[in-house]
Amino acid sequence: MFKTTVQKIAEILNAKLILRNNDTSFEGVCIDSRIIHENNLYIPIIGANFDGHQFIENVLNKGVKNIIIDNKHAVPELGNILIVENTLIALQKLAEYYLSTLKCEVVAVTGSNGKTAIKDILYNILVSKYHVVKTQGNKNNEIGLPLTVLALPHEVEIAVLEMGMERFKEIELLSNIAKPNIAIISNIGTAHLVELGSRENIAKAKLEILSGLKKDGILIVNGEEKLLSNQYEKTTYIYPSKVSNYSQSVAGMSFEYDNEVYTTNIHGKHQIENILMCLEVAKYYNIPIPNIKQALLNLELTKMRQDIYVFGDNVIYDDSYKSNPESLYAALSTLQQFPQRKIAVLADMLDLGQDEKIIHQKVGENLIKYNIDKVYLYGELCKYTHIYSSVPSMYFEDKNQIAECLKEEKNAIILFKASRSLKMEEVINQFKGE
Repeated sequence: MFKTTVQKIAEILNAKLILRNNDTSFEGVCIDSRIIHENNLYIPIIGANFDGHQFIENVLNKGVKNIIIDNKHAVPELGNILIVENTLIALQKLAEYYLSTLKCEVVAVTGSNGKTAIKDILYNILVSKYHVVKTQGNKNNEIGLPLTVLALPHEVEIAVLEMGMERFKEIELLSNIAKPNIAIISNIGTAHLVELGSRENIAKAKLEILSGLKKDGILIVNGEEKLLSNQYEKTTYIYPSKVSNYSQSVAGMSFEYDNEVYTTNIHGKHQIENILMCLEVAKYYNIPIPNIKQALLNLELTKMRQDIYVFGDNVIYDDSYKSNPESLYAALSTLQQFPQRKIAVLADMLDLGQDEKIIHQKVGENLIKYNIDKVYLYGELCKYTHIYSSVPSMYFEDKNQIAECLKEEKNAIILFKASRSLKMEEVINQFKGE
């Protein structure tokens, strides 16, 4: 965890310092006045719907002694105050500085789909040999990544940092903060077509991860994705088409790659691509094959991302954290591998640009390819999936009614898939009676 004095911070940030007490040291950085500790440094961030500066009085009342503010706000009457031009940039500069003082390796992960799974898989494998810290939750943006870095313990050996983006220059910013030893781009999808317009532009934005990559750093990508090939001389390519002897059950899946058989408790051929990238990182850090195989047997992924478990007479397949065309079709392909009756509970995919209605229409037309027995649909865009559905479908104006209908289903595997803002986990909880 980052700890120093406000005098040192003033030096790092070239900030104006107003000293009011002798308690100039702090431990940890916090931007949330609700959870701050008195020995933290408070950095108020200005967001779209709030300004952290308005909570400075609350922070001072909690005993906080050291605060950064921007030069457009009034100077508080108490505390040691650092004045900067932009508090968000200050947060990012502090993270970059602190990381430069640590003796840890950095593995950076980005991509349209799969980056959270890769982060989780990597952690499970690397922790068998190293002190590893990974990004928690979705703290992968211009605020979350610096906070993750500033919370790293001094003894960390490898930091696995997830990097998200919505537009150009965001990955470049994060990469220049993290300065990774290894960069991974999971894939190029359509999740940001609204902002970037094409898969080519999405690839360009993801490749910004090279901006901060260390001079001898390695890039890992799928060799079968043409948009990512021949972009960097020190690139390691994985080839999912070389996987053989794939099999899947409720317990997990197994496959063969490079003359080794791997068994894991997670599901779906698309996860194999993620695992193969992690195998390359494990090879770089000299993780023994037995350690890798043991880790894969007991992977713990972030919740609502491919959780599969038995509930009553049914199997729930909860992949409700987010949805876009690539991840949806991957989930449907995984669903297809199970022997039970197959039910898909789908809600809108968002941020798909001007073709969003056509994309949802195509989903309806394609459902029959995945041997889906029935589909439950919710959301304005899923009306088009319902109209063009090639399998029996039910459309709901009220998602709370879905759970009641699902209670009539028996001996089925039920997939839940939707964009995050539709909160389909509420349907799962209602279905389970929670």
